[in-house]
Amino acid sequence: MTRLKYHQQILNLLGVHLDMPPSRAAIIEQRELACGVRFPASVREWFAIEAAENVFYQETNQDHLQGLADLGNPKETAQGYLKVATENQAVVAWYVRLAEGDDPPVYDNNDEWNEDLSKTNWRIHSKTFTNFIFDTISSNHFQGWYSGMYLSAEDQWPGGDELGLLRDWFQQGPMTEAPDCKIFRFFNTNGIVTIRAVTPEHLAGATAIWNVEADSPEELLEFAKKLWRLGTLSRTLKAKSCSRESRAKGDEILQRLRA
Repeated sequence: MTRLKYHQQILNLLGVHLDMPPSRAAIIEQRELACGVRFPASVREWFAIEAAENVFYQETNQDHLQGLADLGNPKETAQGYLKVATENQAVVAWYVRLAEGDDPPVYDNNDEWNEDLSKTNWRIHSKTFTNFIFDTISSNHFQGWYSGMYLSAEDQWPGGDELGLLRDWFQQGPMTEAPDCKIFRFFNTNGIVTIRAVTPEHLAGATAIWNVEADSPEELLEFAKKLWRLGTLSRTLKAKSCSRESRAKGDEILQRLRA
């Protein structure tokens, strides 16, 4: 069984093993030859996965991964850009810049469809392509925002002991670490905890946004039971949702714990 360098964690979250057929790698090499460039390693790895397009479509908000046979437009790669996906209503497209390393940031084109890409007002969407794939899929996979299985808190940044507990309880997902952004992700196949620093330059005593999402009431309860002892989460966790009705389900979980 091949263990992926960049995208193993999202496959673990989904609870699937997907092969990397040699035929897909051959198509990627053909596209690189047509464009006269080498695609970033994390991009190559994801597109080499069997049925990557279907997985991305089904596990996101029906967003569209660039079709393998069309990966790389020579007119765009000549300008240093590679389109990787398009939002479901084609409002924006997501790109990486070829000169930004093996796991480059992902930008959206701000709904600007210029042939001259230097005229586009690019907006950074994700710090790495790995983070882009993980977050785009995981944020939709559990459907917690719609079902009410979603808790959020503004609390303290976890210390070393707390991070150790989180690593004991869950798998650790890809980490984002940049001067203006620090994010931890912890997950299992039933839910995810995301911890985002509000003030990453001063992590000692920093404020963090904690988001907890699960695929059922019992799993959200199990997640919350573990997190209850960390920081002051027992007081700061609140139910979040797209509607009052579904938010009431998260409130019921918190009431059970506080009882």
